Order: sequence, then structure tokens, then C-alpha cells
Amino acid sequence: MKHLYFFLICFSLISCSLIPPAERLLEPQEEKLGTDGSTTMLFHSALYYPSEITLTFPGFILGIEKSPIRKITRDGDIKIKAIPESGLSKEELRDEVVDAKILFVSHIIETFGEYHGLKNCARYNAYYRKNQKKPAPPVSFCEIPEPEYEEVPPDEAYISSWKAMKILKEIIEGKIEKHTHVVVVTMGWNTVQEEAIRNFNSIMKNLRQAVLNDDRLKHLKGDKLKQAKEADKLFNPLFIGVTWPSQWAAKWVEPIVRAASFPWKAHDADEVGLTWLGVLLHETLANVSKPIVAIGHSFGARATSVAACIGPAITNTVSETESKLNDKGIDYLINLQGAYRTSRLIGKHREGKPKYANNCNKVKRIILTSSEMDSAMDTLFWRRDKYAGDDESYEKHCGNGSDVIRCAKAEWNGNFETTNNANSHITYINSNDLINKNSYLSGGNAHSDIYRAEHGNLLWNILSSGNH
Repeated sequence: MKHLYFFLICFSLISCSLIPPAERLLEPQEEKLGTDGSTTMLFHSALYYPSEITLTFPGFILGIEKSPIRKITRDGDIKIKAIPESGLSKEELRDEVVDAKILFVSHIIETFGEYHGLKNCARYNAYYRKNQKKPAPPVSFCEIPEPEYEEVPPDEAYISSWKAMKILKEIIEGKIEKHTHVVVVTMGWNTVQEEAIRNFNSIMKNLRQAVLNDDRLKHLKGDKLKQAKEADKLFNPLFIGVTWPSQWAAKWVEPIVRAASFPWKAHDADEVGLTWLGVLLHETLANVSKPIVAIGHSFGARATSVAACIGPAITNTVSETESKLNDKGIDYLINLQGAYRTSRLIGKHREGKPKYANNCNKVKRIILTSSEMDSAMDTLFWRRDKYAGDDESYEKHCGNGSDVIRCAKAEWNGNFETTNNANSHITYINSNDLINKNSYLSGGNAHSDIYRAEHGNLLWNILSSGNH
């Protein structure tokens, strides 16, 4: 009998091995784009679940991915322009952007904050194929007759990213009038798209709650509808969440490989800023008259700071002219536990590294946070030049006062007060009393402690008060 059982088990295993593996709905397109890996596919998960992996409020998800150049470009597609004040030559900028792989915009999803996410739809989708009918694609296009759906050939995925940004620009300019601000949020290292979207929801929910608790609305507490309408007058942003491939594929020896990926993903964060995030802030939003708020955490802070302070090194024009930043400038750059050397912004520039010229004076207000409970910042423990989120960096620039930046101290509830009288557009906030808890399933001690109600209060205090 034992032999019979053994035979049946072996037969079952052999039979199972003869069954071909089931194919994911987007797998053929993923293979052609080079995004079919166990990790790379995690950066377009919202295309599989547009109603489930979604914002809980109206907004846009801008999905940036990375693919082999040989798969998604043709000769002459990639054009680099000079940025003289970046600290990098045109050749060095090309090295930053062009490698075996290159970033491209793969999808833009619009969400509407409605029940079950039924209206969520794609404004741009490099994975769409006209012959995919049975079954239908998991996400449909927004308000476009089916014959006009555009298919993006794999070798045009990079160059078509410019078309994606143009589509987004036109939509934003048609919607912006009813909004008070534009908010762009980018997350950091090892944050797949699903987690990034969850984080977007946390940040914006807490910010909304802080607005509702504003002293100017206290007299309306008994009338929720009127309170909400008045809150919208104070802060009703057009939201854009930017996701990017911030994690390496590394199932085997994962912890070791993840740690080893740190310098490469730091480079990728710079690349995000020098490419499509820079294009978003300086070209897509160029005609927007409302305040532009760029929020980044960790490597997301690195990406947003490069995007805001240096701008895009890529261009789609025939003439590879010098970079021209958004004339209006970026109104707020909020870097929460920023994973970049503070010397990029203030202090002595390191030769051959990016720099933010003139203390990034193209941005009207820059906010940095630091915390002694953020152990992720100890990655550079052997260097004197620390990351912005490191308490030692704060101590270096604010310990003895500063006439270059405004130094501040945050309270546990998100309120903060300046501790010097420097006249500066840069505010550096000691957040030891505010950023000191371990966020659910996160590493780096308190590195990711930015998702509580008190952090929403901090953001609203930054955006609403001209006195800080």
C-alpha cells in the first residue's frame, strides 16, 4: 500500500509538471517591456487592480518604470541637455540618466474616490494591446472611444513617455481651476507601488484631517457639510502620486542584496529627479498658477529635491539646449527624513556630484526634517557629510545657530517654532519629539514615522502659516 501511495504521489507531481503555467493577463506585454520579473511587475500592480490598489480620493498615479534601453528605445530617442548649475557636465548628466536600463512612464491612472473605485481609469497605458479582448484588460481608458485607444509599441515606450506627460499636462490644466494647490508625493527606497499608494492615502488623509481641525473652522464643528466646504476653500489639492522602481529583485539572500542595492537605488532616485519627475515639476506643471507642493520621503526626498532644484536633464526637442526651469518656481519642497547629503543644498559642494545652485532658490520654501531615532540615516556613519534626515546633520548646521537657514524644533503634536532669526527660504526642523516611533513593518527604527495624524498637522502648519 505504501508503494501505491508513493506511485500516486509521483504520478501527480509529474502530471502537474506537464501543465503549462498560467499566464498573467499583462505578461506578454511585460516580457516585451522587460518588466515581467517577480519584483519589476510590482511597480505596475495598479494596472492589475485599479479599483483595489487605489487612492481613496481623487487624484493621479504616475507610474515610472525601468527597462532595458534595447527594448524600449530607438536610435536618437534619448536626448540630454546641459544644466550648467547642476555641478555636472552634460556628459556626467548623460551617465546619470543613460545606462543599460532607462526610466520611462508606463502608466497614468486617474482615481475618483468613489465607492469600489468603479470609475478609476487609465489616461495612459503602455501595456494596452488592441487585440486583448477576451478577457478584457483589467483597467479601461477614461472617456475615450475604443477605436481611439492608442497602443504603444515596446520600442517606443521611452519616447511615448513624452506623449504621456503631454496628456497629463492637458488634463491638469483643464481641472486645476477648482483646486487650491497641486501636491506631488514620492516615496523612498524599497517601496513597491501598492505600498506607495497606501502611503499616499495616509499622508493625504492626515493632511485633510489637519485642515478640518484648523482653528478657522472650529465654529463649524456641528455642521460637517459646511465644514468640509470651507475646508476645501483652504486646501483642495490636485494630487499626483509618483511611483518608481525603488526595489531590487532579490528573493534569494534578500536582506544582503537589499542592503547592497542602497547605492544603486540612491542613483536611481537621482535619475527619477533628472527625468520624469523633473519633467512633471518644470514642464507638465509649468502653466499652473496654483501653489505647487512637492513632498518626498527618504529617497523620495532625494528624487523630489533633484527634480525641484536641478530639473530634467532629458528633452524631446531637436536642439539639446540648456535646461530651463519652471519660471514660476516650486512653492514648497518638503523633504521628510531626506536621504541625500545636506551639502547638496547647503555647505561645500563635492566635485563631480549634483549640487543645488544658490541653495535651490528656485524653490520658495524648503523644509527638511531630522530625527535622532532614524537609524536608516546611520548608513553614512563613517562620513562627516551626513544625510539631511540625520540628527547629526541638523546639529552641524543648527547646533550653534545659523545665519544661512532657519532652524526649528517640532513638538510631539506637529507644531513647530523657529529657534533663530535667519532670513532664509530653508527651514530645518529638529523632529526628535515627532518622528520617534517605528512605523508598521518598516525598518530604520523611526525612519518611516511620517504617517500619523501629528505628521498631518506638521504638513498643514507648513502650508498654512507664513509665520514659521
